[in-house]
Amino acid sequence: MKFLPLPQTMAMCVVYCRDELYFTKSPKDVTVVLGQAITIPCEVIPSEGIKYYWELNGSKITNTTRRYQQGSNLHITRVDRERDSGQFTCIAEDTTGQSTPITSSPASVNIQCEYIFGLSTRKFDYRP
Repeated sequence: MKFLPLPQTMAMCVVYCRDELYFTKSPKDVTVVLGQAITIPCEVIPSEGIKYYWELNGSKITNTTRRYQQGSNLHITRVDRERDSGQFTCIAEDTTGQSTPITSSPASVNIQCEYIFGLSTRKFDYRP
């Protein structure tokens, strides 16, 4: 195979493309009893070089011992109706800058209160 030299006025340009991000696991509405633990899933493809973060009602969530990001998922150890009410969204960013960040559709946590009447347990929906 013989390669011909490029004229000096021509330049060679290589463009690396990355597939657009899309969700393979999106947050979904979930019903849980007050005080129980939940994990809200989030995952995109391509998965390499991705930074995830979570928002609640449009504000970035700060990790605490009660509510924290575990990989790409959000884990809440004890659901609280005052601190966990609203719309959760997952944001995925390509750390290489080759793809636009994407935001999941919102998911709500439906928190049920549990009361004991005699020996039976009843659950009631709490909706602020």
